[in-house]
Amino acid sequence: MNNIKVIKIPVDSDPMVVDIPNTLEAMQEMVGGFIQIVQLSKGLDLCCNEEGKLLKLPLNVTLFGGKDVVAGDCFLLRHNSEGDAISVTKADINKYVGRGRVRAV
Repeated sequence: MNNIKVIKIPVDSDPMVVDIPNTLEAMQEMVGGFIQIVQLSKGLDLCCNEEGKLLKLPLNVTLFGGKDVVAGDCFLLRHNSEGDAISVTKADINKYVGRGRVRAV
């Protein structure tokens, strides 16, 4: 099993880079339930709890210019041309990590 680097965006702290197993179970554990993948841009995805709003999880980051909001912990990852999950890039890390709370993606 291989690991991938993702950018974890917890509700209560700053974003951080973490290595996780490239498995559905590891992704579900990161968000605390069923996952939903939202494509943000070419190759960059956000993974969140599919039922976050229904479960009334704390609001986290806004998407698409404030048109939607993610409830609960989430993380950023990338996908390749076959749709497989892959690690975030150094550019992603530079953009989202070390700059305090991410308010919008």
